[in-house]
Amino acid sequence: MFPEHKEIIVTLKKKNNHFATLCSQYNAIDKAIILLGNNFEDLLVLQQLQLDIKDKILILIKEEQENKTPHQKSLSMEGTCTDWDNLEQDDFAN
Repeated sequence: MFPEHKEIIVTLKKKNNHFATLCSQYNAIDKAIILLGNNFEDLLVLQQLQLDIKDKILILIKEEQENKTPHQKSLSMEGTCTDWDNLEQDDFAN
């Protein structure tokens, strides 16, 4: 599950009990799905539950990524042109 986020998953499992529980539930459901085989009704219920857990896990991963990524400075036009008062309409023509 999410091999591209392996480092974050390891970190979150250590510091976030809720995340660790979700991962354990996901893995337990994965094993149960394999054992069910052709019992389609139960299989569909478990697969939906597993998808819900996977969504919650991904939300926590993305939140962790946002916390580690430095926030970008907001864009501003201030200081981009030192001569705003002397701009002519022709300066914007194609």
